[in-house]
Amino acid sequence: MKKLFLLAILLLALSATSFAQFSQGTFHLSGASDLNYASMKSYLQYDGEKVSDEVSSSQFNISPSFGYFVADNLAIGLMLEYETESSEGESISSAMIGPYAGYFFGSSNVRPFIGADILYGSMEDLKATGFDFGAGIAVLVNNFISIDFGLSYGQVGMFSEDDTDLKLITSGVGFSGGISIYL
Repeated sequence: MKKLFLLAILLLALSATSFAQFSQGTFHLSGASDLNYASMKSYLQYDGEKVSDEVSSSQFNISPSFGYFVADNLAIGLMLEYETESSEGESISSAMIGPYAGYFFGSSNVRPFIGADILYGSMEDLKATGFDFGAGIAVLVNNFISIDFGLSYGQVGMFSEDDTDLKLITSGVGFSGGISIYL
């Protein structure tokens, strides 16, 4: 038991002194563990005018992404997003894809970051476009892994190809947590 305890202390000490590489040429993978929960407000808009009351909803999504550090601390890449939204006993799902960019500050084992993405996709029979921007911290476990926490604001607009004047707009603030791998 003592050997296991000493091994755990040694691994913790090594991980606290080694930091992930955020230098140009490094790949960034944020995997299936990037989970988000948000409380959102939705309303219908027709020809630019709000035509319904706001409805509260809860949301769960998973957002794997793959990027590349084009410069030190600056990553760009592609994000996939699958989302389920529940409101008043009803549930709908969406799938979206698009580019993202993120910038990390500092060189310690706790690095603040900012990021943004633009996504395109579909929800049921509707087309969807959205954006998201936010900030957070990446807590580096070792040279290859970080645990990430963030707060962001996002908005998605959904519309039918048959009537592009009618839109469902959803926006709100969300908290996310996940794991990133740097190669």
